[in-house]
Amino acid sequence: MPSKERTNGANRRIRLFLLVALAVAMAVSAFAIPAVSAQSSSTESVTVTSVTFTGDNRKWYGYGPGDEIIVYVRFSGDTTVTGSPQLSLTIGDETKTASVKNTWSTGMSFGYEVVTGDDDSDGIGIPANALSLNGGTIQDSDGTDVDLTHDAVTSTYRVGAVPVQNDNSPVIESIEFTSNPGADGVYSNEYLTITVTFDKEIDAVHGVWMYVQVGEDRVQAHQYEISETDVIFRAW
Repeated sequence: MPSKERTNGANRRIRLFLLVALAVAMAVSAFAIPAVSAQSSSTESVTVTSVTFTGDNRKWYGYGPGDEIIVYVRFSGDTTVTGSPQLSLTIGDETKTASVKNTWSTGMSFGYEVVTGDDDSDGIGIPANALSLNGGTIQDSDGTDVDLTHDAVTSTYRVGAVPVQNDNSPVIESIEFTSNPGADGVYSNEYLTITVTFDKEIDAVHGVWMYVQVGEDRVQAHQYEISETDVIFRAW
């Protein structure tokens, strides 16, 4: 029969083993929790954050035959694009297809070249959810398909033949700055006003802007007001 002393020693060794095993299990559990948390955050779905027309290639009247309409699509995270996804545009009553031009980690650009017969006098648009894979893929860094849903986009950019000017078209007589700088002689927190004077009264101006060189920067001035023969532009 084993002695009481040897029995107590064996019991102590068993309890010590159990305590060590419990400590190891708790440590493993503690290290495992951050890993699960990191995995769940990495699977957050990448979405479309914006779909916008650019000013690239646009003329003063909008877009004519041969001009390329360019659209940027931006995503909420890194993406990888394969194949040839497409983007639908609405020009007049017709749906046109813009093809991929460039891709980068968080976005891509699409282009559509205007052809003779394309006509839209009140502004081209992009329908909701107009981005399609066309047999390709747009996936995040985990290989999960990106959520391509997005809102409709509207614009005032017209499409059609180049407007024809004739002998009765207004002619610019002068362009001058007509705003006053602040007391310090600079326009740091103010706007610049530029007045363009024509030889005839102006009835309407649509989608017209001009560039102003301010130091090394080129600032865009937008049409602000019409006053008989004057068209006034402002730049901030």
